[in-house]
Amino acid sequence: MAGKQSTEDFITARGTQNIWRIGWSFYAGAVGAWVIVAPSQYASFSGIVGLVVYAIASGLPILLIALFGSFMKQMPHVLSLSDFMGWRFGPIAKTIVFLIAMFNMAIALLAEYTTIGSIFSDYVGSVSFGIIIVIGVLTLAYTAYGGLAVSIATDMVQGIASVVLAIVLAIFVAVTYRQQPIPSPLPEGMGPNFFGYIAIFTLTVSLISSTMFSEAVWQRVWASATPRALYGGAAVGFVSITLIVFLSGFGGWLAFVWGYASFEAGTNPNTYLMQLLNRAPADVPARVNSWVGVFVVLLAIVMNEGAVDSLQNGLAASISSHFLKNLPLKWTRVAVIVLNVPLVIIGTRGFPVLSLFLVGNLLTCCAIIPLVSGLIPRLRSFITETAFVLGVTGGIFGVTASGVYVSWIPGDVAGSFAAGANWGWYGNNYDWQPFVAALVCSTAVTYGWSVLAWAMRRGAGVYGPGVSGVLMRIPGMKFITATPDWNPGYAAGQHPADAKLTVWDSAGDAGALKNGAKPIQSV
Repeated sequence: MAGKQSTEDFITARGTQNIWRIGWSFYAGAVGAWVIVAPSQYASFSGIVGLVVYAIASGLPILLIALFGSFMKQMPHVLSLSDFMGWRFGPIAKTIVFLIAMFNMAIALLAEYTTIGSIFSDYVGSVSFGIIIVIGVLTLAYTAYGGLAVSIATDMVQGIASVVLAIVLAIFVAVTYRQQPIPSPLPEGMGPNFFGYIAIFTLTVSLISSTMFSEAVWQRVWASATPRALYGGAAVGFVSITLIVFLSGFGGWLAFVWGYASFEAGTNPNTYLMQLLNRAPADVPARVNSWVGVFVVLLAIVMNEGAVDSLQNGLAASISSHFLKNLPLKWTRVAVIVLNVPLVIIGTRGFPVLSLFLVGNLLTCCAIIPLVSGLIPRLRSFITETAFVLGVTGGIFGVTASGVYVSWIPGDVAGSFAAGANWGWYGNNYDWQPFVAALVCSTAVTYGWSVLAWAMRRGAGVYGPGVSGVLMRIPGMKFITATPDWNPGYAAGQHPADAKLTVWDSAGDAGALKNGAKPIQSV
């Protein structure tokens, strides 16, 4: 019963879900109302190559999470990704991952609220805030009551319903346009183009990064009953996500190919797919005027609910595993509600969905190499917490610097920095340069410091305190990092509950506990 749940059961449903529930949950949690809008928008300027890449890159991260998750799932104390990174590195790294994941999921949830609101305002012709409030309150009601187990149960229904609706719409397009050929050559921008080719890099990196920093997806790892359920569910999720994103984006692509949408006519970007279904001229806004329009709205609502409740649970898992792990479950339920109220309000403002995703994608891209390096068991004694923290910082500076370089105004340093930060983080339209800067800088700093620290340990016998050893001495840091029992003698890769001794052994590879525990990441 939900009333007898522990906090851990509430946020992880640990080891209770079979392959099909995990598969449908991966699908429903990953696809939301954004699928109606974002793939079509992206296909409008990146062409068929960009569309295919978008579809594959949307599903690929699920397979990677299953791969790494099978290792993380063995840790009995771990409730979330940030919890694992605290176990792997230390409290400072744990807090950084927590903050990035919270921001990333908040952006995704905000994008969901914004998308469903824009669909109703632009396509239905109603106000946007009504449906946002209804979905926000409805999903909060059962999410706050039952946690992840209830979310997964609803995901299966929502996932099947959305697939059925999508198939009906695909059949409608196939029948309606069966005698309308695709022109050859394709209209400008619809075939392979520059933006489509750079999407192979930018979209793949951004979607992998943002998904890897989403507790809404990682929760399915803890919930899977067996490795088979995890791997099989991930395969189901990958295939279904890839297909639904491609079908939606292909509809928007066809709208441009056949002239139902165009930049010159000022077609609303939120309704590219609807322009095709309505067979509306490019300069006439599409509105619900038939059963097909009703199906589109139903599809958007169903997918929106699946994504929203998953993100709500992901936010709850992050905040609970960080601050509320040892408190009664009621505080986690309160946190679910409190976190969502401002996002519902901001969601009514109608910010551009692709630009919202871009901010989260770039931030997670700055941290993806340090994160993945920390997930690889063989690098445990090489990649230190200090390397992780510096690597993330280096990526952030890299993105900002790339924007300043592109936007440089001679003689105006302040203006160049402001314009560069805006372009680098929000206005670059998924240009390749900020993503390259994020990856190159974060990788160089992470591994550069790791090599230097290794040389200091091996060659000079120098063992520093590490970033946590320094910062955790600051008053209040144990509260901020939610680690009141932290001790600099704990070994990396060891939960405090398992630690028996806290004695440094400088003769070890990187310093080790005298009881033979894994190396301390000290430098």
